[in-house]
Amino acid sequence: MVRTSGGPGGAVRFPRPSPVEWLYLTVGLALVFRYRWYFDDAFIYFRYVDNFLFLNIGLTDSAGEYVEGYSSPLQCLVLIAMRSLHLGFPVIVVLLGLGCFAVFWYLLVCVHRNLWPGRDHANALNVPLAYLSVNYSVTSFFTSGNETALTHVVVAATALLIVRPRSRVAVLVAASPLARPELAITMALTMAYVWWRIRRVPRLFMVAALVFNGGWLLFRVYYYADLLPNTFYLKHGTNIAAGVRYLRDLTDTYHVLPVFVVFAVLLIAVVRRRSRRGEDVAVPLALVERGTMVLISLATATYTVLSGGSEMHYYYLAPSFILAVCALGGVLEAAVDETGLHPSPALRFAGMVGVSLLFFSWYPDSLSTHPVTLKDKMTRPPSPSVMTDPSWYRGYFTNLQQLSWPTIAAMRSAGETLRERGRYERWTTTPWCFDVYAHPDTRSVHGLGLTDGILSRVDTWEVKRGHKPDLLKLARAIPEIQQAANSIGPGMYLEAVQAGRAPDWVEDNLETINLIERKIYNRHDLLENIRLALTFPPRIQAGVSSPPARD
Repeated sequence: MVRTSGGPGGAVRFPRPSPVEWLYLTVGLALVFRYRWYFDDAFIYFRYVDNFLFLNIGLTDSAGEYVEGYSSPLQCLVLIAMRSLHLGFPVIVVLLGLGCFAVFWYLLVCVHRNLWPGRDHANALNVPLAYLSVNYSVTSFFTSGNETALTHVVVAATALLIVRPRSRVAVLVAASPLARPELAITMALTMAYVWWRIRRVPRLFMVAALVFNGGWLLFRVYYYADLLPNTFYLKHGTNIAAGVRYLRDLTDTYHVLPVFVVFAVLLIAVVRRRSRRGEDVAVPLALVERGTMVLISLATATYTVLSGGSEMHYYYLAPSFILAVCALGGVLEAAVDETGLHPSPALRFAGMVGVSLLFFSWYPDSLSTHPVTLKDKMTRPPSPSVMTDPSWYRGYFTNLQQLSWPTIAAMRSAGETLRERGRYERWTTTPWCFDVYAHPDTRSVHGLGLTDGILSRVDTWEVKRGHKPDLLKLARAIPEIQQAANSIGPGMYLEAVQAGRAPDWVEDNLETINLIERKIYNRHDLLENIRLALTFPPRIQAGVSSPPARD
C-alpha cells in the first residue's frame, strides 16, 4: 500500500481490498449479469454506431440528416471502439457493464481508504460498497446499453478526486460531461473545490476539460451545426412537482434519509468523543471531503428535480446518489474504533453480510416480487406518478438473445443500396428505438422526437419528461413531405407548403422550420455552422391538444 501526503491520513493510492470487499465485487458482478436488460433508448446509440461503421453514412440516424440524437458522446465513442471489433451488441453490453462495474468497485475501495483514518485495512467494512454493490438500480444500469455504466465510473472518479485533489484521475473526471451533459455541473463544482484545496490552478484538470469538452463542442458545431444535443431541446424545461416525485421514488425505495441519519449520528458521536480528548477531527475524519461530496450531490440533484427528473426510475439521479453514498465511507469503522471493541475478522465479515442482505432486500414497491428472480412485474403501469423500471423493459424484450438483430452483412448491403439509389425506399415513424434499429435500410422519424430536429423543438405538453404524445401525430407528416420532395434537404418544407401538401403546423412555423432545416442538412462549413449554431430557433407552436385533466 502506497501513501502520499495531502489527504486525510495520507492519500492511499493502491489499497488492497479486504475479504468483504472481494465479496462485494463477486456479488455485484453476479447481479450485474443477472439483471442485464436493454433500455430502448440504447438502440439509438446502436443505430448511430452501425450507421457510422458499416453503412458509412456518418454519425447520423438517417443518411444526410445531421442531428445529435444521443445524450452521451463518450458512450458513443466507446461503443464505436468495441463494435469495430465486430462484437455483437449483446456481448458488448455485458462486457462493458461488467468491466465498468469492476472499475467502479475499485475506485470506491480507493475512496473509502482515503476517507477512513484507520490503518486496519484488512478489516475494512466499506458500507458504501455494501450499499451500492447489491443495490437493484445500481447493478441493473450497468447493463442497460445506455451511458449509465460510464456515468457510474466517472462519478466514482469524482469522489476519488475530492479526497485526492492532486490525483491524475482528474483526467477522467474532466470527461464526465461527455458521459452525461448535466455532469458539467458536477465537474465545474469539483474543479472549483480542487482549485481551492490545492491553492493553485489545477492545470491538468483544466486542460483535460478543455480538450475533451471543447473538442467535442467544436465537432458538434462542425458536424451538427448546434451547441447542444437534440435531447436538450426535447427535454429542457421545469417541472418541480414531477422532479420531487422522481426524487422521492429513489429516496423512499432505498431508505436514503434513514441511512444518512444513522451515519450522521455516528459521525457526530465520533467527532464529539475525539474533540473532548483534544484531538483534531477535521482532517482525520475527512469532514471537508465528506461535506463537499454531499453538497455537490445536492447541487446535481437540484438540477434534476427542477427539470422534472425522468420517466425511468433512478436513471437521472444516479450521479447524485452515488456521490452522496461515497461520503459514508469509513464512518462505521471509526465508530467501531471508538467503542474500544475489537470484533474478530469473522464477526466483522458476518456483520457486513447481514447489512448487505438488508440493502439487497430493498427494491421499488411497484414491482410484484424481488427482481433477482426475474419474475418481477410492475404491479401498476407506468404513469406520471409511477416510474418505468428495468423490469418493464425485460417484459418488452422477452428474450435478450432472440431479438432480430440486423447482421453486419445486411447493414453493409443496405449502405451500398442506399448509395446506388441515392435515397431510402422505405420510411418509418415509430416511438420504439429498437424498431428503428432493426431496419437499417429505412429512413426513420422517431415519433417522440429523440432523433428529429424539428419534433424536438415543438412546444407541447408532456406526460413524462421527453414523452409528448402529440409528437406522434405530428411525426406522420414528415415522411410524407420527404417522400414527395424533389430532394431531401433545405427547402423541402417550403416546397410542401407551396404545393399545398403541408399541414397547418408546418405552414404556421415555416420560418422556424427553414432555419432548423439548414442545421439538419448543413454542409459542414465551419464558419457557416458557427453562425447556425449561434442562431436559436423559437419553439414550434403546433397547438395540437391540451393535456388531459388529472384527478
